[in-house]
Amino acid sequence: PSNQEFIKFSNNTGYWNERHLNETLLRFSIFSYEATGGYLMLTDLQGVMDGPNFVLTDPAILCKDIIRFGNTNLGEKFMERCLDSTRAHMAEKGWQ
Repeated sequence: PSNQEFIKFSNNTGYWNERHLNETLLRFSIFSYEATGGYLMLTDLQGVMDGPNFVLTDPAILCKDIIRFGNTNLGEKFMERCLDSTRAHMAEKGWQ
């Protein structure tokens, strides 16, 4: 999908690009948190839309274990911040 627009959907501090909010991506971030029992969360989602699908590149993984996943892992505090932000956007859009 080389001719599609590259979009930064979110970052690893709780920001979501409101021009490009997408229920699937919000749910995906929450799913990553819930599926791991709150151990980690995929954030910093960016890439291109390919029809109804996404091609995502270079996400950040926030994790309770701060020594894992490199310097973009800002730890549990930012994981909770991202989770709160994601849930707030879901509620605001009525996607709960």
